[in-house]
Amino acid sequence: MMLGLATSLEAGTLTLSATPILVTVEEGGEVVAAALRTPPHNLLITRASDGAIAGLIAALRAQGVALPGVMGPAGDAERFAAAWGGER
Repeated sequence: MMLGLATSLEAGTLTLSATPILVTVEEGGEVVAAALRTPPHNLLITRASDGAIAGLIAALRAQGVALPGVMGPAGDAERFAAAWGGER
C-alpha cells in the first residue's frame, strides 16, 4: 500500500486534501523504517525496531503532527500506537 501511494504521489495522480507526510529513519546510513500519511488517513508504517519507532515519533512530534491512527505490520503498529499514546 505504501509503495502504491508513494508512486501515485510522485506521478501526481493522487488528489490530497493536505500535504502528505513522508518520514524515514536511518541507522548507520541505512533506512530502517519509513512512514507515510495522506491526510485525512491513518499513518502507514513499515516494520520497525523500538528505536526506529522512537525516531518516527520524535520526527512527527517535532512537526506537530496529529494522527487519527496507525496501520502497518500488527506488532509494529501496536508498539507505535502504545508509544505514541504514552508520550502525550
